[in-house]
Amino acid sequence: MLNKKRVVIGCLAILVAIVALLPCYTSGYIVAFAAIVMMFVTLSQAWNIFSGFTGYVSFGHHVYFGVGCYVSAILLSRYLSMVVAAAAAAILALIISGPTLRLKGAYFSLSTLAIAIAVHVLSLNIPSLTRGGKGITLPPEYHLLGFFYVMLIFALMSIGLAILVKNSKIGLAVSAIRGDEDLAASIGVNSLKYKAFTLILSAILWASVGNFYAWYVTYMHPSDAFHILRLVTAMVGVLMGGVGSIGGTVIGAIAFGFLNEVLWARFSTIYLILLGIMVVLIVRFAPDGLLKGGQRLIKKMRTGRG
Repeated sequence: MLNKKRVVIGCLAILVAIVALLPCYTSGYIVAFAAIVMMFVTLSQAWNIFSGFTGYVSFGHHVYFGVGCYVSAILLSRYLSMVVAAAAAAILALIISGPTLRLKGAYFSLSTLAIAIAVHVLSLNIPSLTRGGKGITLPPEYHLLGFFYVMLIFALMSIGLAILVKNSKIGLAVSAIRGDEDLAASIGVNSLKYKAFTLILSAILWASVGNFYAWYVTYMHPSDAFHILRLVTAMVGVLMGGVGSIGGTVIGAIAFGFLNEVLWARFSTIYLILLGIMVVLIVRFAPDGLLKGGQRLIKKMRTGRG
């Protein structure tokens, strides 16, 4: 009898190989679409590492993406800027973690949103560094294949990091924090330390993706770099897959990527309204995500047949 774990790993390896070879047998449009979907996967999984695991809902993660974009645009160096962007995001997350992670619930969420808005406004008002509303044009280098493979690496990296965190001492700690933070503190869990760690790790992933995104689009403006829709995309991916679920988040992010593209292509004027309605329906009828919702449906069908 085959080991179930080995079968799953084998199937995943085949799936990754198929995706990696996508540029060899399909059009540029499909490759570009797949790259953006893998970006969704990375951002969703990174948001899940912090908000999904700890239960602290961040409304300000797009600030780290924007930092990554602008570090890349200012330094004009893809790989050096990735290191600087990651460091800048880590420092910003560390600074933010001090005052905000002591807040709870809506107070924490709104404080992160306020910080993101403040940084966005600041980027518009320091033209000597960011060129303000004029934006920054990067060298005209369009490397779709490079962006595709970088996003594939980041998607796999984010999944791997999520698995490592969840199955480590940190994962146990943040799980306890999500369940009952006061109880976790009473048994010696340093909640601030573990929350700050997952926030910093999540911020680094967002900034690193932002760094390469800037080179992909070759033009950076504050309205794009700090666009809140990117955060909404990540959050919806997690909600569709199941908050705290690693595999569910991957499925949710991919499903949302396809849904977003289909609705935008067919209903460009109202697609955001349609997406909003679908999200409400998912939260209402599958609050644990599509994966668990599907499992429950299959179980009910089997029970009904029995």
